[in-house]
Amino acid sequence: MIGSPIKNLKEEIIEILLQKPASSKRIQMYLKQKDIKVTVQAVYKQLNTLLESEVILKNKKDYIINNEWIKNISKIIDVQDIELPEEGEKFTYKFNSLQNLDAHWKHVMSAFRKKFPKEAFFSYCPHQIWIYVPTRTESELNMKQEHEHKKYYNFYIVGGNEALDKKFKKDFQGDFYRVETLKLKGEKRNKHLSVFENIIVTTTFKKELGEKIDKIFSSNKNPGLQEKQLKEILTNDHPCTFVIEGNKKKALKLKNKIAQPFYLPEEVRKNIKKHSL
Repeated sequence: MIGSPIKNLKEEIIEILLQKPASSKRIQMYLKQKDIKVTVQAVYKQLNTLLESEVILKNKKDYIINNEWIKNISKIIDVQDIELPEEGEKFTYKFNSLQNLDAHWKHVMSAFRKKFPKEAFFSYCPHQIWIYVPTRTESELNMKQEHEHKKYYNFYIVGGNEALDKKFKKDFQGDFYRVETLKLKGEKRNKHLSVFENIIVTTTFKKELGEKIDKIFSSNKNPGLQEKQLKEILTNDHPCTFVIEGNKKKALKLKNKIAQPFYLPEEVRKNIKKHSL
């Protein structure tokens, strides 16, 4: 399925062309960069099928996605709804890689936004590592841009004040996607939190991985080398857990804790007060 971790050749080609037009040879090159080794004949075969079904069009040597196909797909595809936990309930999901976990996390958050477009998010992570997880950089940037475009508040604390933490704050700070650096007392270095309404979303991985990440962020190496090391370590498989929990009292406590360094707009403060009643 397009957008999923497991795709067939046809779907891989569509995802490439959704980024920009390309010739068959360039498509083959992009596939090779993703460690997908196929002959140019196999690429041609899929391109001809897509041409026949009018998913793509051809302009000289370049293939492009048919906007009419995109328009028609948009009419039938929507953000899938999800079930939210009731007060006192927990839904737990286990993954073997941070890449798969992050994809699921963003799927869930998109569904949350659909249900509660006016709710502010309150987020905390010891360091922002998700921009270094393979294939997830673009999705992180897209999420920030969506907050700014649709005016969704996210109050985001990064629990470090190292060079890469400051770089993230500088690069991602916005009017609605607000970032501060502050180490929150009592929060583990291998646990990432997101809170909205009365729901808490917790991502956890092994303590040893958290310690390795801390070590890279605090090293005296140049940021470029640090980023390279993070990408290398985060490429590997890591067992991790994703928990969605309904807990009004705990959610309120975490919101107030994460809100410490921020000025909250009046509508956000009213919403927090409403959920505390």
